[in-house]
Amino acid sequence: MPRTKVTPHHRQLFIALSRIGNNLNQLTNNAHLGMYAHKMLQKDLLDRTVKVNH
Repeated sequence: MPRTKVTPHHRQLFIALSRIGNNLNQLTNNAHLGMYAHKMLQKDLLDRTVKVNH
């Protein structure tokens, strides 16, 4: 199949969504390994959310 053109805006959105997914996977993996206390996980998730929104 031929590749379709992706607009710069859509590319930026795809990259941002990929980063969110990677961050969520890292947090989930660490939580399953017992590396986080509940409050620590919540704080780290909020910190990453703020970074993505800016």
